[in-house]
Amino acid sequence: MDKRCFVIMPFGGDDDAERRHSLGVYQSILKPAAEAAGYLVKRADIGRVPGNITADIIYDLANADMVIADLTGGSANVFFELGIRHVLRKSGTVHVVDRRAVVPFDVRQYRVIEYSTHLVDIPDVIVEIVDAIRKREDDAARSDNPVHDVLVGLPADYREVSDEARQAEIEGLRVALGNAKRERDSLAQKLTELDPGGSLAGQPSELDVDDLLDHADEIMKSTGEYAMLRLQQVINAGGRDAFVRELRSVVKSPYLSANDFLGLAQMCRGLDLTDHRRVVLEIANQRLPKESGIFLALIDAYDDSPAPALQERGRLMIEAYLKISRSDPSANPVVSGGLALDRLEAGLGLLFNFYFGAGRPEWVLSVCESADAAGYTGATLGRNQARALADLGRIHDAESRYRETLAHYDDPSTHQFFGDFLNSLNRHPEAYEQTEAGVVSLPSNATAWLNLAIDIFNNNLTRNAEGRIVSVDEEGALRSAIPIIQAGLSHGDLAERQQAVNMLVRRNAMVEAQEIAQGNVLEGYDEAALTYLMNLIARRKLSLAGTDGAAGG
Repeated sequence: MDKRCFVIMPFGGDDDAERRHSLGVYQSILKPAAEAAGYLVKRADIGRVPGNITADIIYDLANADMVIADLTGGSANVFFELGIRHVLRKSGTVHVVDRRAVVPFDVRQYRVIEYSTHLVDIPDVIVEIVDAIRKREDDAARSDNPVHDVLVGLPADYREVSDEARQAEIEGLRVALGNAKRERDSLAQKLTELDPGGSLAGQPSELDVDDLLDHADEIMKSTGEYAMLRLQQVINAGGRDAFVRELRSVVKSPYLSANDFLGLAQMCRGLDLTDHRRVVLEIANQRLPKESGIFLALIDAYDDSPAPALQERGRLMIEAYLKISRSDPSANPVVSGGLALDRLEAGLGLLFNFYFGAGRPEWVLSVCESADAAGYTGATLGRNQARALADLGRIHDAESRYRETLAHYDDPSTHQFFGDFLNSLNRHPEAYEQTEAGVVSLPSNATAWLNLAIDIFNNNLTRNAEGRIVSVDEEGALRSAIPIIQAGLSHGDLAERQQAVNMLVRRNAMVEAQEIAQGNVLEGYDEAALTYLMNLIARRKLSLAGTDGAAGG
C-alpha cells in the first residue's frame, strides 16, 4: 500500500504574493522531501476560507501516514489542524517553519525544522526533512506531541484498539446482556403475576434507568484513558502514596490495552516505584501474553530490580526468548539460530545488560561469536563484542572490533561505546572526536548531542575558535556545553529536555537548568565547539548529496 503524506500550511488567503510564496515552499521543499522519503503527497485544500476545516481535511489528518505542518505565520487553521492530528496520532508529524519566523512557544520543546527558500539551502533542508521522517518511521512508538506526552493512555493511533481489550469488553457486554435477559424474563413473570390485566405494561422504571447509567459510568471509569487522567490528577493532588492506592483499582480494569499498561509502568518508573512497575508489567504480561513490547518491558523491569532472584528470572526469560542455549549448566551461552534478526536485535541489549551486570563479559563474547557464526550481524552485536573484549583485558582486539563495527555501522551508539572505551584509557581527545562523530552520523539524534555535552563536562575538553581540542576549566566547559545542549534539544522531546536539566543540576548550574526547563534560549555562551560541529555536519551532507548525485547520474 502506498504511504501517504498530508501537508498543512498557510496558503496566503487573498494576498497573491503570500499565496505564491506558500505554493513555492510546497513545490520546491515540502513535496520533494516527502516524495524522496517514499510518500504520495497531498496538500490541504488551498481554496478554503480561513476557519473552514472541511471533513476531507479531518479525514486526511486522521489517516495520513505522515503529516508535515508548516507553522510559519502562526496560522489559526494550521494550528487547529495540528491539534486534531496530535490527538488522533501519537507519532508521524514533522514540524517545519521559515527560519526567519519565530518558533511558536507551544511546540518549541519539540523538534522544528527551520527552512530557507534560498536555492543554495534547499537541498540541505530537504535532506533534514527526510531525516526527520525516517526518525518518525523508525521510532513510531515515541510521542512527537504534547497531547500524548500528557495523556499517556491515549491510543497511539485512533484506528487501532487492542484486540485483547476489545475482546474483553465484548465478553463483558455479552455476560451483561445475558444477565439483563434473564432479569427481564424474571421481571416479566412477576409483572404478569402482579398485573394480570396488563394495565402497567410499557411504563418505564426509573430505578432500571439509573442502574443502567451507573453501569455505563463504571465502564467509562475503567477505560485506560480515564484511568490515566485520574492517576495524573491523583499524583498532582496527593503525590506518590495516593498514586499507589489508586493504582490498585486501576490495574483491575478489564479494559486496559498494552499501551495503557506501558503508560502505567512508565508512571511508576517516573515516581521511582521499581517494584510497582514490575508488578504492573507482570499483570500485563499475564493478560496480553502475545504483546512483545510488554514482555521486553517486563524483562527490563527485572533487570532494574534490586532482588537477585528477579534479575535471574529476567535473564532466563530473555535467554528463552532469544533461543540462547548451553551445552551444560557451566558452559558459555550461544545463539541456537532460527531467530528473526529484528527479534534478536530487540532483545540483545537487554540480554547483554544482564551479562555485564553479572560481571560475565565472556558470556557476551560467546553469544556474539555464535551469532556471527550463525550469520547474524549488526551494530548491537559488534559494539557489545568490543566492550566484552575490553572487559576481558583484550584492549587491542577491542579497539579493532570497534573500528571494524564503525566501518559498517556509522551510528551514534557505537561511537558512544567507542568513546567510553577511549576515555577509560585516558585518551580523552580521541574520545571527544568519537562523541562528535556520533552527532555527525545522525544529527537528528538528541541523545548524541547530550552525550557530547556530558563529555565536555566530564573531561573539561572542548573545541576552541581554531577548531583545536583544548582543556578548559569548569566555567569554560559550561559555556561551551550550553550551545551544544540547546542544539540537541531542537531535535528532542520532553525526555531529553529533562535529561539536560538533570545534567545541569548535578553540576550546580541552576540558572541554566531553569532556563532550559522553561524552553528559553540562552545567549552569550561560547559557540566555538558548536560552530565546528555544524561545519562537520554540513560537509557530511554535501558529501552524501554528492554520492547520491553520482548514483543518480
